[in-house]
Amino acid sequence: MTRVHVVVEGPSEESFVNEVLAPVLWTRQVFLRPIVLGAPSHKGGRVSFARVRRDVLARLRGDRAAYCTTMFDFYGFERSDGRGVPGKPLSNP
Repeated sequence: MTRVHVVVEGPSEESFVNEVLAPVLWTRQVFLRPIVLGAPSHKGGRVSFARVRRDVLARLRGDRAAYCTTMFDFYGFERSDGRGVPGKPLSNP
């Protein structure tokens, strides 16, 4: 079985992973585990590169036999230092 941690932005993405993606992939021996980005009881939104990086690295270090991916809106996604995100042009240079 393959385990995949899915770092998601909020409850909507978490539900999508659980209700749409997970049942289909389960039949192919792929187990998805959605994890809401940031602190426990976080409601979603305000995605920054620093938060995503921290959460993804924590998942990869905590479970070296699993994969990790993300699911969040790219709109409004910025680095905490205001310089944008690697590979994404600045919206307001």
